[in-house]
Amino acid sequence: MKYKKRAVEVDVIQWDGRNVAEVRDFLGIKSTPFVDRGGNIYFDITIGRLGLVEGTYIVKGKHGNFDACPEVLFKDLYTEIKKKKKEEPAEE
Repeated sequence: MKYKKRAVEVDVIQWDGRNVAEVRDFLGIKSTPFVDRGGNIYFDITIGRLGLVEGTYIVKGKHGNFDACPEVLFKDLYTEIKKKKKEEPAEE
């Protein structure tokens, strides 16, 4: 059997190794993340721990679930949705 991934719009943020506050806001949590000896960071979320390495994307699914997606895989699976510019009213 073969399957094709459905086209679904998702919200994402990329962990850059420094944006702890932005990731916490995106995840909707207030807890302090845990960093292991290898420098990996873990955020406690509702269903457990979300572990990240620098460059990992956090994808918020349409049901509010969060998944970590490695940068290489993310770029294969997703394309950015460009916002349309609002048209300026015509001058008379």
